[in-house]
Amino acid sequence: MPNFDARKLAGLIDRFYEAAARPELWREVLAQFSDALGAAGSGLLGGPAAAFTPVCTASMDEALDIGLQSGWLARSPRMERGLEAFSRGVEIVTEATLFTPWELGHLPFNAEYVSRVRGRWFADFVLAGEASSSIVLTTQRMVRSERFARTELDALRRLLPHLRRAGKLAQRLAKAHHEGLLDAFAALDCGALLLDGNGRVIRINGKAESLLSPGLRIRLGSLSAVDQKCDASLQALIRSATSRDLSPEVATIDTVVVTGASAHPRIVYAAPLVRSATDLFQHAAAVLILAQPAAGSRCVERFLRAAFQFTSAESAVAMSLYDGHDVEDIARMRAVRPSTVRAQVKSMLAKTNTRRQAELVALLAHCTPVGRQAADLPAQVSASWSRSRSQAAS
Repeated sequence: MPNFDARKLAGLIDRFYEAAARPELWREVLAQFSDALGAAGSGLLGGPAAAFTPVCTASMDEALDIGLQSGWLARSPRMERGLEAFSRGVEIVTEATLFTPWELGHLPFNAEYVSRVRGRWFADFVLAGEASSSIVLTTQRMVRSERFARTELDALRRLLPHLRRAGKLAQRLAKAHHEGLLDAFAALDCGALLLDGNGRVIRINGKAESLLSPGLRIRLGSLSAVDQKCDASLQALIRSATSRDLSPEVATIDTVVVTGASAHPRIVYAAPLVRSATDLFQHAAAVLILAQPAAGSRCVERFLRAAFQFTSAESAVAMSLYDGHDVEDIARMRAVRPSTVRAQVKSMLAKTNTRRQAELVALLAHCTPVGRQAADLPAQVSASWSRSRSQAAS
């Protein structure tokens, strides 16, 4: 294993700034950082409120995978104790700071996880953020290596102001990324809210603010619907979009319609923001899109199925109703009995919480999604992100 090299370590300051502007370099820079410290590997891990996927050197990939799959990293006493120490002003924590000699060998986290990946000695510090949203840079030495000496930690401590400035730059770029995302939706006349991993609103554009009342509100950082039934669906939507469990068994929801007695329906779409090393310093886990399309737009069958759980036949009948056809006309066009169409209309009334056919048609008039604009959205958002990153970096 390489020895500690203070000169090589000091020479990495510019590389950290470069990684802040070009996030795809983080893995390479972490490897150089580990080499300068004479360590087995390094990684960036987030506190419980930091919604991003950890990144590490190639040498630590297996340990990271085991920690994630076993759940040890999600309930790590090392992170919990470290964050508490950082809150007290401790700049760098090591195994001696956080654990007793007995705990290093017997605490389940150390005995069942750290020993399994042959880890032992470490040095951790906050690179960016604060409290539970902190992003911690951790450096690991293996069981047969020497612990970090005081002189080594002192050399690292002298570099912390520079490294943290690089971390702050990365956060500013992430903020510009967020603003570009919200601006892209606003340009399409759509409201947008960014949510953290706990489903709390962290940013919102002006269009979304105009669509909140009546019927929707933000209280204590969380979006909710005034109507209890609508709110239950909305909270399920938020949980689906922010869930970190991506297994096929977890049901996904992507659209909810929020209705109210005195307001036109608002359509709430949701999508998770899947992160990679290029998105490390974003704290957004999902985006909610709010739309209230103008009356007179043509209903889209796919939207009706997603928003109201209509069947394909019900969606087709709904479109015919919206176009002005009565039940008898629709029955002839579809070559079915009028009683079949009436049964479908009755089912749609129940699914939309309307009582009369006229109310159903009025609801459909206000529930058309952004149509062609939505299809073009990914490319436009991507272009906006690129522009915002370029502007922030310059």
